[in-house]
Amino acid sequence: MGSSATYNRALLIDGYVAGVFGISKMAADSVFVWYVMKVPHEKYRLGRLCYMLAQNRTFVDTLLDNIEQEKVVKMRTAMLTRYPENKEVRGIMKLVNRAEDKQNGYKLTYEAELIEGRSEQQTLIEWLRREKQWQTNRAKASRSKDAQ
Repeated sequence: MGSSATYNRALLIDGYVAGVFGISKMAADSVFVWYVMKVPHEKYRLGRLCYMLAQNRTFVDTLLDNIEQEKVVKMRTAMLTRYPENKEVRGIMKLVNRAEDKQNGYKLTYEAELIEGRSEQQTLIEWLRREKQWQTNRAKASRSKDAQ
């Protein structure tokens, strides 16, 4: 499978590939995430970690020259889906455009400001905090549904 991404990066956890993503500079003020692919996991949403890492200014700056670093302030992505929202980027990126697509249902465009000063370690801690909260909320909803 080919990709239009200029840079393809792997997410390694304990020395194993947990995900890959492709990113390019597409517009004067933003980078574009072309794809995120992750290994299946019963507990964690690893794609969200890829998006969060790609949102870090320190990561993005490794892809850009000095002039581009001054201009690029956000990250964008687009998704084709049957649904009017993509849950994988909820809370990470903001939906900025939703267009109906005859073949797929919707073409969604998301964007987010780059995050200044957040390290990979801080990103991992934040992602784990969000995952724990999501799992807690999901368990509560499941118990509530079972009680009905």
